[in-house]
Amino acid sequence: MKCKKAEKLISRSLDRALKPGEEEELLKHLEECHLCRQKKEEYKNIFGMLGEQVFPEPKPYFWTRLKPKLRREASYESWLAWKKWGLRAVPVSLLVLIVFASLVMIFVPSEQKELSSAEILLQNQNPFIDSLPLLEEGRVENENIHLIFTSINGENGVRRYFP
Repeated sequence: MKCKKAEKLISRSLDRALKPGEEEELLKHLEECHLCRQKKEEYKNIFGMLGEQVFPEPKPYFWTRLKPKLRREASYESWLAWKKWGLRAVPVSLLVLIVFASLVMIFVPSEQKELSSAEILLQNQNPFIDSLPLLEEGRVENENIHLIFTSINGENGVRRYFP
């Protein structure tokens, strides 16, 4: 048994509020621990001095005035507990939000945006990558038609081609 637990049991033993198993456990600890025996003697002395004192009776209506004050303090303490919890929850929720956002950014694939021909050329890429299969097909009569339709695939069709 640790001395901290023994000190609590000593206080309860002086109030005669120990269970049988706890009493035996405390006696074993007191046999081994000199500091706890001293604590028990100090507590006995304090209880003895308090027993000798004569305390005055409380004033009339003392309890009727004290009860509302205790209720007000209890309600204030419950609000204070919520405030403490709320102050702890804010940084934790921000941390969770940051971790979630970073995971989304890492694991969600980015969309490939379509580039214009000028942008493709600036990035040293082949602008005819979509047209290559048509050109490699080998039919001369279809190459011109395929190129025209491939080039206007993304446009609105307003532009006309003249031969």
